[in-house]
Amino acid sequence: MCLTYLPQTAREGLHFASCAHIHTVMLSTLLDPRKVTAVNTTGLYNLSLDLRALEEFADSCGVVHLRECFAELRQTLGALLHRDIHTLMLDAGLRLGVYPKLQTANLVTILEKYKPLGLLAQVKNQRGGGGHGGAGAGVDLPYLERKKVVEYLKALHKQLQHQG
Repeated sequence: MCLTYLPQTAREGLHFASCAHIHTVMLSTLLDPRKVTAVNTTGLYNLSLDLRALEEFADSCGVVHLRECFAELRQTLGALLHRDIHTLMLDAGLRLGVYPKLQTANLVTILEKYKPLGLLAQVKNQRGGGGHGGAGAGVDLPYLERKKVVEYLKALHKQLQHQG
């Protein structure tokens, strides 16, 4: 269907509805324990690349603020892939300042599924050798040890209790 001949408000409404739906499906799939049973930094990074392509598409549509439809997932992935993930997970105020749309409960859900990378994958990610443009190609992904994830989960659960 060609949207060119629709009135501008209808065209923009369709773009917003479509992008919001795509965002909802992507985030709910990531959070659903039946659909995604385990995650690691490589998978999160690859999802981030997919999201970047959607954001670039949104920017190319000429619809103001369309990219914002993806903000919650972008900020969730940004926090999980942040170079200083340790400080972000432990400091709720800082995390809220950097990622205002981020939901602590979503971090908990994702981190509960976290599985550390194997030793070979860790080395490849640290050296930036992930192949042809995929995860790790020139990117220094954070490595999360299982004991750090447990520490973050304890801190996040405590933060959730204080919020509620």
